Formats: sequence, C-alpha cells, structure tokens
Amino acid sequence: MNTSDPYHHDHTPRNLARNAPLRYDRPAAATPASPPAPASKLVDAQGLLNALFEEDSRPSLRWLRQMQAQRRIPYVKIGRLVRFDVDEVRAALAENSTVRARVPQRMGRRIR
Repeated sequence: MNTSDPYHHDHTPRNLARNAPLRYDRPAAATPASPPAPASKLVDAQGLLNALFEEDSRPSLRWLRQMQAQRRIPYVKIGRLVRFDVDEVRAALAENSTVRARVPQRMGRRIR
C-alpha cells in the first residue's frame, strides 16, 4: 500500500495495540435498577373537570379556559390539542388558593 496517498485511510483504530484482537461484541443490555415510574395520563378539558370536581360543584368549561388563558393552571399543547395533567393541575390549584380571614369591623370602619 502506498501510505503517501492522501486518500488512503486506515480503518483500524489507532489506540489499539498492534497485536490485540479486534472485538465487536454487543454491549450488555443495561438492566434498570427499578422500573420506571408510570407516566401521568393527560386528559382533555372536560375530563379534567370530571376528575377534579364533583358533579354538583363542577365549574364550567369557560372557567377552565379562563384559568388556562391566565396561565394559572399548567397545560400541554400537542399540535392544536390542549391536554392537562390532573396531578399538576390539582397541585397548582392548591398552591394558588387562599383563604382570607374576615376583617372585624365596628360601625362600618375597620379596626387597626
């Protein structure tokens, strides 16, 4: 072989010893230490309302879309479809909810 040829390529790895046998074994399959956690199920808007609220106290679909537009609840867009993770929305609603104490008043004026 002409090694001065610029187009000559030696296809053997250079970091191997000259007399070492080449091994092209498949790597052993990695076994996970624990099974992966199940992925959360994504639901549409009506499915989210059904999962979060009882039928007699369920807010409207319009309310849900307003919360989505105000970015008060997390959502995922897949193309033109909007989906919700029930656990994430439940956590976001719990985080954003507030309970305010009533302010005592005397004769129409606040006590300071």
